[in-house]
Amino acid sequence: IGKRREDALTTQVLAAVKADKTFDAFEPDAAGNVKTYVPLRIGGSEEHFALGVIVPHALITAQARALLWIILAVGLGAALVLSGSVYVLLRRQAIRPLADAVRLSADVAEGRLDTPLPPARNDEVGRLLDSMQRMRGQLRAVMAAQGEMAQRHEAGELSYRMDTQAFPGEYGKMVEDTNQLVGANIAVTRRLVEVM
Repeated sequence: IGKRREDALTTQVLAAVKADKTFDAFEPDAAGNVKTYVPLRIGGSEEHFALGVIVPHALITAQARALLWIILAVGLGAALVLSGSVYVLLRRQAIRPLADAVRLSADVAEGRLDTPLPPARNDEVGRLLDSMQRMRGQLRAVMAAQGEMAQRHEAGELSYRMDTQAFPGEYGKMVEDTNQLVGANIAVTRRLVEVM
């Protein structure tokens, strides 16, 4: 008080106030304070005044840190909830049904055709399970046809053969090969009987 200030900061403040502009000094000074000066007109005076606010930098950064921690906590909580929801949804919609499909295909590969199927679904996994069910049905049909042929042959109908047209693709070829194998076996047996 009563001393003329001629340092660089004061010169900048006075120039900003004279031009009716706000001056901010957010770099902490030696005491750790930040300053802002707002131009102020008092009545009709030609003099230029300013309202200065000096706040400890630590106070501002403490509030900013607290706000930052709140934002981080809310963001982390939201990310955890979102991740958990996505995991539960993926587990229910994809992982569990795919595990059922893997289990079903492993059972078919090991010759177990009676594994219960999961509930029907109207998506890609549901279509996969439906295809596996049809494959299992074709295998059962081939096995039933072979069983019927064995019974008829035991009953004396040695000319009976399975209908290859009833089975699509490679299943029909498998049935045809079985018919040829049985036919060849019967022909050998008949030839042996003739020779004997």
